[in-house]
Amino acid sequence: EGAACIIENNLDFTIETKTQDEFGQLCTAFETMRKTLLENNYTLWRQSEERKRLNAAFSHNLRNPVTVLKGSVKLALKSIENVTVTPNPFTDNLLRIEKYTNRIEQYVETMSSIQKLEDIAIQRKLVKWDSLISELKNMLCFLGEEKQKQIEFAAVKYEKNILIDKSVLFQIVENLVSNALRFAATRIDILCSISDGKLLLSVTDDGCGFPDRLIKNGIQPFQKANDDTGHFGMGLYTCELFCKKHGGNITFKNNQAGATISVKLTIE
Repeated sequence: EGAACIIENNLDFTIETKTQDEFGQLCTAFETMRKTLLENNYTLWRQSEERKRLNAAFSHNLRNPVTVLKGSVKLALKSIENVTVTPNPFTDNLLRIEKYTNRIEQYVETMSSIQKLEDIAIQRKLVKWDSLISELKNMLCFLGEEKQKQIEFAAVKYEKNILIDKSVLFQIVENLVSNALRFAATRIDILCSISDGKLLLSVTDDGCGFPDRLIKNGIQPFQKANDDTGHFGMGLYTCELFCKKHGGNITFKNNQAGATISVKLTIE
């Protein structure tokens, strides 16, 4: 009967050993084999789930840089007729395309060299605050234009450099803003500030708010707010993972109209 269960790929049974003779030893050996097969199956299942999460996050996080690239190409095609304009918008757009192409290349190399999402390493570098804010504004401009919704971005003044993994920050911002754009009615407000060695970022939309199951269960992989088949439900999960790796956290709440999600990243 035990052999028949294994043939049917059913390992949810046990073989009891009631004697110590040859039949008892055979039962013990058979039970050991069953447990080993079950443990191996769990290991393979966990590896498969890790690879599934990794691939889903990989696909998800490639979308936003590609969106910016497409917007830059469109602007480049429009501005090519006015190459005498100074400063030349054609050159600016080409530089932006180059920057985001490099980001995609680095991301692909990183994801190709690791076995699971949690293996991604944080690489902090000193970054000038004003330059970082300027890049964020440019990126948000393209994301807002695609969805034809208003994005209001505000940042505090800060004279010092900050120690941050810029690639991780941009992936977090792009994920949060792209999610907000999906659900916002007309407007998104983004605030970026510094406090007690932390970078604080909040994204508020005027949409329908987070679903009750997300508020109750917290952020989970493959958890989607609706039945949109074009999204994997990995955006918030990836953001939470990156925040923890960067010495911070992510919180979210519903407002009277819409929702707010807040991020903290350690910058020291």
